[in-house]
Amino acid sequence: MFDNFSRVVEQTASISNPRLWVYAAGTYLLGVALGISLFKEALITASPWYFIICLFWIISVGMVMGLSHSRGSPKLIFPWEFIFIFFKYLTTGDKSKFKTQVNIDTKISIAIGSVSILLFFLVNVLLLNIKILALGIGLFIVDFLYNSRYISGRYAPFIDVILGTAYMIPLLVGYIFITNKWPDSLLLVAGAFFFVATELYGKIIEAEDDFLKNKRTSAIILGKEKSLFVSIVLTVLCGIIFASYETFYFFFVVPFLFILIFSLYAKDRDELLKIHAKTLIIHSVTGFLAVSYFFIAPYL
Repeated sequence: MFDNFSRVVEQTASISNPRLWVYAAGTYLLGVALGISLFKEALITASPWYFIICLFWIISVGMVMGLSHSRGSPKLIFPWEFIFIFFKYLTTGDKSKFKTQVNIDTKISIAIGSVSILLFFLVNVLLLNIKILALGIGLFIVDFLYNSRYISGRYAPFIDVILGTAYMIPLLVGYIFITNKWPDSLLLVAGAFFFVATELYGKIIEAEDDFLKNKRTSAIILGKEKSLFVSIVLTVLCGIIFASYETFYFFFVVPFLFILIFSLYAKDRDELLKIHAKTLIIHSVTGFLAVSYFFIAPYL
């Protein structure tokens, strides 16, 4: 039994990037922490059980995000792929898609997607929060557009990086869970700039593999230097918007800005990958410092 469980865990990690589970959970926790630091009275009404359920949902969302970055992505990534096949059968009578082999990777990915949907409905039944409902529905739609082998938004130049703004949703869920308020529209724009920049940077890292597959992405169209330049400009614009609230906030984007600049001078792909490997650590440290600042600043 334990051997089978271990094999499933190992297989799950192989088809869904575990770093994105941590990334999704971390951005959710950052949103919660920012909400608590700005609205301390919300601590009275926020249930720890709802918080835990939301956390598990966000982790499952991170697993689904990981599927999109898997080099050996299974053909049927989500339960609604079956719905798409069934709808196509009703409209065209084509039965060929029903013959798709369902292997262990496919079963695991369907299970991950099903758990994510189940937890999403549970969260919304318990919270009755229209904002989190809208964010969740938006996330599922973007995931389908990005991951589905029938639409392949991940290989639609410029649309692929715009869809990267979905990575901001876990942070917004955490923030709204505490405050039940949307952030300022200008902050949403800044967030969109930042997450488009990070998605474009990710596309640069994947460009060589995508090129070998004869796929076109934003990074392939723009090339490495132009893609990095666009990412740098978007990150700086994000920092400028943050600085319009308080000058010190600009420093929250500086670590990622350094990564982009160092990447610009990388001599080869191996050096670029080494720089990229530090991105998650940089994001984690920056997030910790940001939260610490918001908690400490009122007492300075």
